[in-house]
Amino acid sequence: MSIYASLRGLLTKERRNTLGAWWVILNIAYDALRALIINTFFSSHGVNGVYYLAFCLFFSAFFGLFSYKLIIAFVDDQPKQMINYAFISGLAFFAPDIYVVLASHDVPSVLYASLALYLLITSSITVYSLRKNALKQKNQDI
Repeated sequence: MSIYASLRGLLTKERRNTLGAWWVILNIAYDALRALIINTFFSSHGVNGVYYLAFCLFFSAFFGLFSYKLIIAFVDDQPKQMINYAFISGLAFFAPDIYVVLASHDVPSVLYASLALYLLITSSITVYSLRKNALKQKNQDI
């Protein structure tokens, strides 16, 4: 059974609201933890931890919602909606990190490199997974 078929079976119409709510909640929890980590490393370099937490949680809700809609659009084979949701999700994902770059000062290069590496890894995993699943689905349709 393919991943696509597994997702379609898991994301039935009846389960979507519950799974969507958990998806958003887990994204917010992850970003709250990430905000604590960012605060630990960047607070001495001008990043206000309270502002970052608020900013991060605000965009985390958007990221959680639109990344879930991206998954649903993928499962429902709606490519135009996938592009829109991927764009919004990407903006919401990177917005808190843009704040860190703009608000911080006198940051050691290793911290910027660590942040860039984190963004590169998470973005690469996302793009790779979406591409792999799209190609697999395309091959199954043929």
